[in-house]
Amino acid sequence: MKQFAKLSVFLFFIFSLSYTGFSQGMAYHKFIPSVSIIHSEVLIYPNPVTENKFFVKSDKLIKKVKIINVLGQTVKTVTNETDIPYNIIVETGNIKKGMYMVQVTLDNGETIINKIIVK
Repeated sequence: MKQFAKLSVFLFFIFSLSYTGFSQGMAYHKFIPSVSIIHSEVLIYPNPVTENKFFVKSDKLIKKVKIINVLGQTVKTVTNETDIPYNIIVETGNIKKGMYMVQVTLDNGETIINKIIVK
């Protein structure tokens, strides 16, 4: 079952590459769940990550940010404990160069997944 989960995360990652828009070094992804009318906008920048950190901004309260490698393994988890709940800084200092998925969990239960490149 774990292999199926890893495969599905990997396939989602590959297919999401074609749906991510890039504008001036920023990755922008809009997620519209199929079950409800609610939608959220999440901005992850800069992408590619070159300064050992990136920012995650949303129009909704961000609960948690996870960085997942292409094998489906969680590399880093950041829980929001800041005074600015709609903007999180994620440090990438000990993460190897490569392509990763960023899973953003919002306070309303929505999960948005987008890709980043760490250089």
